Amino acid sequence: MRLDEVSSVVVGDGPNALQGAITSKTPSELTFIVVVRHGSPIGPQTVKVMSQFGSATFAEAVFISPITAAPTGSDSFQMNSDLTGTDERPLRSFTRAMKLAAAGDTVLLKNGTYDAAHGETFPETSTSWNVPDGVMLMGESRGATIVQGPKGDCDTADAFVLAGSASIETITIAGFCNNGISTLKGVVTIRDVTIVDTTVGVNVETSTVLDSVDISGANIAISNFASTGTLAVTNSRVHGNRLGIDAPFADAALVVTASEIDHNCPGPANREDDGSIVVKGPAALTDVNIHHNLCPGVTTTPTGLTGQLAISRGVFALNEFAAIKFRGPGRAKVRESSFGPHPAAIYLASTASIDLGTPEDPGNNGFSVCDKCDAIFDARPAPTHGSNPTTVKGISWNRGGAPLSVPTGCFDADEPKGRTSPPRLWHIEHPGSCASATGNIILN
Repeated sequence: MRLDEVSSVVVGDGPNALQGAITSKTPSELTFIVVVRHGSPIGPQTVKVMSQFGSATFAEAVFISPITAAPTGSDSFQMNSDLTGTDERPLRSFTRAMKLAAAGDTVLLKNGTYDAAHGETFPETSTSWNVPDGVMLMGESRGATIVQGPKGDCDTADAFVLAGSASIETITIAGFCNNGISTLKGVVTIRDVTIVDTTVGVNVETSTVLDSVDISGANIAISNFASTGTLAVTNSRVHGNRLGIDAPFADAALVVTASEIDHNCPGPANREDDGSIVVKGPAALTDVNIHHNLCPGVTTTPTGLTGQLAISRGVFALNEFAAIKFRGPGRAKVRESSFGPHPAAIYLASTASIDLGTPEDPGNNGFSVCDKCDAIFDARPAPTHGSNPTTVKGISWNRGGAPLSVPTGCFDADEPKGRTSPPRLWHIEHPGSCASATGNIILN
């Protein structure tokens, strides 16, 4: 086909097809312009040319680029000029790139550092968002695409405030005196992101998915204020923060899977009422490794839980005060989990209850204890023991690898019944109804 005979050009196919405007043509060369709609798929596209004599298709003849920024780029291009924000002519700042973006678009940050010196402006209130609804922001590589805050010259700015169902992927955020990321509404996805040295790593006010996220050096790693929806944390690590996942006011569900929560609550300000995870709403923790926190591993709020705390295949080791601490009412179900030595592996207060296994559904939990440690420290009021029992079945009860023969029945505040030395399986702080609780522990 002679290209000077071409009368129309179509880029892509199906509902995403784009009509090209021919600007010049010769028998061997065709020049055309395509206006790319917001949300068009990025990557190589086919080109179909047509004339009165037939048609021809050229595979991967056109590449639709994401809106691209690079520290070596320029923000002085005329808006909407040819190739503005492409790989060949990248913008300098994501601040400028976001002004070109709309729902369905991808903004790509090439490797380098993005900060105020390179033209970035950061939102100072949670209502002044800088990532539009429906936009994906992604870095070229997680370790080399860095959004840098003011460090010691602190202000109240966030790195990113997401207006709606947006997503952020494959970047590092560092040195912000307010939030690394704030999510406001919609469903937000944050994936393959490192956040370090912020006041709050991620401020959550809507349904949010954190996948393969690493947060350290924050006052609060993840602060959940959502009243509905779900905060899901998966394949992530939260470590070296003042608090880990903090949700003392949120009624939204918390789901944590395949994640490590460790070495949080450092410094003199730690208290036994803190927690590497603090929950109010319903929570499900599966395949979690919670260890070496200078506070309880999981803590509930004094007002209690609004739903069940469910733990499956959890590993708890060397957390201060307790692995799981109930400060108020609530219920928990624990299955196939292991508890290393803690002052109290499980601490119960108020009217809290915990299901560690039943005859029909064995718990298969394991406790390894030290000489002055308790598996269950029961600080509930005396009448609670009989009316709201703790049932234990399927427990592997170990001390230094050797099994212990612990009698069933009610154990008082001093020693287990029938034993003259620690460890204590069930330490009852207020044993006024000890007799009525007899038989509430079942070992299998």
